[in-house]
Amino acid sequence: MFSKAETQFLTSERVAHIATVNADMQPHVVPICFALDKEDIVTSLHVKSRRLWNLKRGSKVSVLVDRYEEDKGQWKVLRGLLIYGKAKLLTFQENREEFMHCWKLLIQKYPQYKQWASADLTPKDPDVRGIMKIEPQKVTRWGFE
Repeated sequence: MFSKAETQFLTSERVAHIATVNADMQPHVVPICFALDKEDIVTSLHVKSRRLWNLKRGSKVSVLVDRYEEDKGQWKVLRGLLIYGKAKLLTFQENREEFMHCWKLLIQKYPQYKQWASADLTPKDPDVRGIMKIEPQKVTRWGFE
Protein backbone atom coordinates (compact mmCIF):
# COMPACT_ATOMS: atom_id res chain seq x y z
CA MET A 1 0.00 0.00 0.00
CA PHE A 2 2.84 2.42 0.84
CA SER A 3 5.97 2.98 -1.24
CA LYS A 4 9.39 2.95 0.41
CA ALA A 5 9.43 6.78 0.40
CA GLU A 6 5.93 6.92 1.94
CA THR A 7 6.91 4.39 4.62
CA GLN A 8 9.97 6.48 5.50
CA PHE A 9 7.76 9.57 5.62
CA LEU A 10 5.28 7.87 7.99
CA THR A 11 8.11 6.59 10.17
CA SER A 12 9.76 9.99 10.47
CA GLU A 13 6.74 12.26 10.94
CA ARG A 14 5.85 12.93 14.57
CA VAL A 15 2.27 14.23 14.38
CA ALA A 16 -0.79 13.24 12.37
CA HIS A 17 -4.44 14.25 12.54
CA ILE A 18 -7.25 11.75 12.86
CA ALA A 19 -10.89 12.30 11.96
CA THR A 20 -13.71 10.27 13.46
CA VAL A 21 -17.45 10.91 13.25
CA ASN A 22 -19.69 11.53 16.26
CA ALA A 23 -23.31 10.46 16.77
CA ASP A 24 -24.55 13.60 14.98
CA MET A 25 -22.36 12.70 11.97
CA GLN A 26 -20.09 15.66 12.72
CA PRO A 27 -16.37 15.15 12.07
CA HIS A 28 -14.08 15.25 15.08
CA VAL A 29 -10.44 15.97 14.20
CA VAL A 30 -7.54 15.84 16.68
CA PRO A 31 -3.76 15.60 16.49
CA ILE A 32 -2.22 12.24 17.41
CA CYS A 33 1.10 10.60 18.02
CA PHE A 34 1.28 7.46 15.91
CA ALA A 35 3.49 4.59 14.83
CA LEU A 36 3.51 2.29 11.85
CA ASP A 37 2.93 -1.45 12.33
CA LYS A 38 3.76 -2.85 8.90
CA GLU A 39 1.09 -0.86 7.03
CA ASP A 40 -1.31 -0.24 9.91
CA ILE A 41 -1.35 3.02 11.88
CA VAL A 42 -1.43 2.69 15.68
CA THR A 43 -2.15 5.37 18.26
CA SER A 44 -2.89 5.39 21.97
CA LEU A 45 -6.11 6.70 23.44
CA HIS A 46 -7.74 7.19 26.83
CA VAL A 47 -11.04 5.48 27.68
CA LYS A 48 -12.69 8.88 28.12
CA SER A 49 -11.53 10.12 24.73
CA ARG A 50 -14.07 11.32 22.18
CA ARG A 51 -12.26 9.14 19.60
CA LEU A 52 -13.15 6.03 21.59
CA TRP A 53 -16.83 6.99 21.80
CA ASN A 54 -16.82 7.67 18.07
CA LEU A 55 -15.02 4.38 17.34
CA LYS A 56 -17.75 2.49 19.20
CA ARG A 57 -20.31 4.02 16.81
CA GLY A 58 -18.37 3.21 13.64
CA SER A 59 -14.94 2.06 12.62
CA LYS A 60 -14.27 4.35 9.67
CA VAL A 61 -11.55 6.95 10.23
CA SER A 62 -9.24 9.21 8.25
CA VAL A 63 -5.64 9.96 9.17
CA LEU A 64 -3.74 12.88 7.65
CA VAL A 65 0.05 13.00 7.77
CA ASP A 66 1.48 16.00 5.96
CA ARG A 67 4.49 18.27 5.74
CA TYR A 68 4.54 21.76 4.27
CA GLU A 69 7.79 23.73 4.35
CA GLU A 70 8.62 27.05 2.79
CA ASP A 71 11.72 29.15 2.28
CA LYS A 72 11.58 32.86 1.48
CA GLY A 73 7.93 32.63 0.48
CA GLN A 74 8.42 29.62 -1.80
CA TRP A 75 7.18 26.10 -1.09
CA LYS A 76 10.07 23.70 -0.55
CA VAL A 77 8.08 20.64 0.50
CA LEU A 78 4.42 19.82 -0.13
CA ARG A 79 3.89 16.20 0.82
CA GLY A 80 1.15 14.21 2.46
CA LEU A 81 -0.84 11.03 2.87
CA LEU A 82 -4.56 11.02 3.57
CA ILE A 83 -5.31 7.51 4.79
CA TYR A 84 -8.88 6.24 4.90
CA GLY A 85 -9.19 3.19 7.05
CA LYS A 86 -11.02 0.86 9.36
CA ALA A 87 -10.13 1.10 13.03
CA LYS A 88 -10.34 -1.36 15.86
CA LEU A 89 -9.75 -0.97 19.57
CA LEU A 90 -7.11 -3.02 21.34
CA THR A 91 -7.17 -3.27 25.12
CA PHE A 92 -4.56 -4.65 27.47
CA GLN A 93 -7.13 -6.98 29.02
CA GLU A 94 -8.60 -8.40 25.80
CA ASN A 95 -5.77 -8.20 23.26
CA ARG A 96 -2.67 -8.26 25.47
CA GLU A 97 -0.13 -9.56 22.95
CA GLU A 98 -1.21 -7.29 20.08
CA PHE A 99 -1.71 -4.36 22.46
CA MET A 100 1.82 -4.74 23.86
CA HIS A 101 3.33 -5.03 20.38
CA CYS A 102 1.69 -1.73 19.35
CA TRP A 103 2.40 -0.08 22.71
CA LYS A 104 6.11 -0.88 22.34
CA LEU A 105 6.12 0.60 18.82
CA LEU A 106 4.75 3.84 20.28
CA ILE A 107 7.36 3.81 23.08
CA GLN A 108 10.14 3.28 20.53
CA LYS A 109 9.02 6.29 18.50
CA TYR A 110 8.06 8.46 21.48
CA PRO A 111 10.25 7.81 24.55
CA GLN A 112 7.89 10.14 26.47
CA TYR A 113 5.42 7.24 26.60
CA LYS A 114 7.73 5.50 29.11
CA GLN A 115 6.31 7.80 31.80
CA TRP A 116 3.06 5.80 31.49
CA ALA A 117 4.81 2.41 31.50
CA SER A 118 6.15 0.16 34.23
CA ALA A 119 9.72 -1.18 34.15
CA ASP A 120 8.56 -4.13 32.00
CA LEU A 121 6.88 -1.60 29.64
CA THR A 122 3.33 -2.66 30.51
CA PRO A 123 1.09 0.38 30.95
CA LYS A 124 0.79 1.66 34.53
CA ASP A 125 -2.89 2.37 33.86
CA PRO A 126 -4.10 -0.51 31.64
CA ASP A 127 -7.75 0.05 32.57
CA VAL A 128 -7.84 3.54 31.06
CA ARG A 129 -5.51 3.14 28.08
CA GLY A 130 -6.30 1.65 24.71
CA ILE A 131 -4.70 1.37 21.30
CA MET A 132 -6.52 2.28 18.10
CA LYS A 133 -5.20 0.22 15.20
CA ILE A 134 -6.12 1.50 11.75
CA GLU A 135 -6.02 -0.72 8.69
CA PRO A 136 -5.65 1.46 5.58
CA GLN A 137 -8.34 0.91 2.94
CA LYS A 138 -7.53 3.77 0.55
CA VAL A 139 -4.76 6.39 0.35
CA THR A 140 -4.67 9.79 -1.31
CA ARG A 141 -1.09 10.97 -1.73
CA TRP A 142 0.73 14.06 -2.93
CA GLY A 143 4.36 15.12 -3.20
CA PHE A 144 5.69 11.61 -3.78
CA GLU A 145 7.16 10.73 -7.13
